[in-house]
Amino acid sequence: MKNYRTLTAISLTPLALATVLVGCGTQQTQKTESSPAAETTTSVSISPSVTASPSSSTRTVADGTCYDLSQVDRTSATDVAQAFSAVSYCWDSTLDGRTTDGMLRAKDIMSEQFYQTQAESQTRNMLQAQFNEAYKHEGYTSVKVSQTPGDTNQDIDGDKAVRGVSTQWEWTGRDGQNLPGGRAQDNVYLEKHNGVWEVVAVDNSLFEND
Repeated sequence: MKNYRTLTAISLTPLALATVLVGCGTQQTQKTESSPAAETTTSVSISPSVTASPSSSTRTVADGTCYDLSQVDRTSATDVAQAFSAVSYCWDSTLDGRTTDGMLRAKDIMSEQFYQTQAESQTRNMLQAQFNEAYKHEGYTSVKVSQTPGDTNQDIDGDKAVRGVSTQWEWTGRDGQNLPGGRAQDNVYLEKHNGVWEVVAVDNSLFEND
């Protein structure tokens, strides 16, 4: 049985979160028991991005295995939330200094305010020991995501949504060595503008494999 060490990280902009929940009472009253029938996607297929092969002078993040955001269906809140988590947890120990670096690569599906808040943040790397060990093997993460079942998933007024996303990752060393990773539970907050969804906030809990 795997052992996990729990870490908690919060990446919220108060204004954005208030916007998500405005006019709908408390969070408890907004919860729905199931996801909307119109959105049946329960997982994102993590296909490699189309990128050039790494060379001695340049290196592609995770050798091009991070989810390609150009493939996400922006009309689906579920797909956007899962794509956000898939990219956020795709790290390359040779290029990334902290966990937030992965999230910043999801810029195209984040609101401008949320992106700027994260880009300017000075958050520490909660997985520093993992990153340090992975760096010895020039490792990057392999990521799997799925929708978290239950009443976390909410639709609010047609243009706001919350999606629960479960994520697992492990490290793949470029020397062939595999290293333990962890899992995360995300609550992703989204808004729809001009018919497409974008991420405006997220709160998450990390569980590090021992």
